[in-house]
Amino acid sequence: MARKSSSILVILLLVAALSIGLLIDFDNLPNDDTTDPTDTTTTTTTPPDAPPVDPFPGSSEVTLVYPVDTARLNEFLQNVRSGGPAPDGIPPIENPDFVTAETAMDFLDDGDIVFGLAYDGMVIAYPQSILVWHEIVNYEINGKPISVTYCPLTGSTIAFHGWLGDGSNTTFGTSGSLVNSNLVMYDRKTNSYWPQILSQAINGQSLGDGLQRIQMYFTSWGAWRSLHPNTIVLSENTGFIRDYNRDPYGSYADPNSYYNSGSPAFPVMNEDDRLPDKEVVVGIDVNGSQLAIKKSDIRDWQVYNFQFGDYKYVVLYDNVLDVARSYLSRVNGQDLTFRLDDGEIVDDETQNVWNPYGTSELGNLPVVANMDAMWFAWAAYFPNTDLICSGCT
Repeated sequence: MARKSSSILVILLLVAALSIGLLIDFDNLPNDDTTDPTDTTTTTTTPPDAPPVDPFPGSSEVTLVYPVDTARLNEFLQNVRSGGPAPDGIPPIENPDFVTAETAMDFLDDGDIVFGLAYDGMVIAYPQSILVWHEIVNYEINGKPISVTYCPLTGSTIAFHGWLGDGSNTTFGTSGSLVNSNLVMYDRKTNSYWPQILSQAINGQSLGDGLQRIQMYFTSWGAWRSLHPNTIVLSENTGFIRDYNRDPYGSYADPNSYYNSGSPAFPVMNEDDRLPDKEVVVGIDVNGSQLAIKKSDIRDWQVYNFQFGDYKYVVLYDNVLDVARSYLSRVNGQDLTFRLDDGEIVDDETQNVWNPYGTSELGNLPVVANMDAMWFAWAAYFPNTDLICSGCT
């Protein structure tokens, strides 16, 4: 059910402007209440100088298994709504250019939002000011197809391996459609629809297949650079004419902007008033089980242990990046439980001290990708999600 038809009209005008590159001042909108290729292969752009090395590589990610409930997937398909633009009307970036951290200082301030990726030895920052106009970046890292995605309507960023269920490679485009006010991607091999937060195909030849997620970090440029001084950065040289100094949705720093206040821009399938719509949660989706933790609470707690089925997991807070990192709580076949002890992360079983990057003398915890998202969107996709927050019922 739509929250407010006037809100939908405003956002329709806004996303249409995104697709043609017009600059819109969000605060003054009417208020009545060219290039990885466009097919299935990609071309690598050589980064400047030597590629940066991730100093906190951790171990491989946990492989996700997606339950296939065709009735549920069809329900998502029936709730697809046009966002306004045509397919790729909000144009993904293909063959991205990268610049050094020093060069990026010319267009990034310390407080600017970036989405950080540390994958397969590469460390890359993607400015939110660029991604808000494009939503997807397709390219390869060491021969592996990767798609970095961001949906401004739900505040969610996650990367995906460009591997389909049959093992073939693809890139992704913006469909111009939404589910639960969230970006719906399409793959360029089968044209199947993939809602970003769901990460699973809801139609077509890939119906029921799921994408393997890669962790992205929603942080600031100053914080990312302090942890990764040799990072490379997505360049503003995208091949498109856009004003990357302006955000058409407003500012994350403005409490009255779209990002921080008001209702979803488009109808959602489920509403949950346990938190405000735009409250940021850390969402974890593993093999059919979901958990959302209020981000401000995990920031205070620093450590949170939980269990899905027979497996134990932990969320550790990284104070440098101001992000949550999540892991499978198992090393060398041993399950672990963590606690904060006089400011240090310690496991109960061996008394080893761990850092928030999931490493200790015992080894590395397997990474479980999570994502920051607005509460309304997470609850709309996953109405049975567990919610952890102070004062929650």
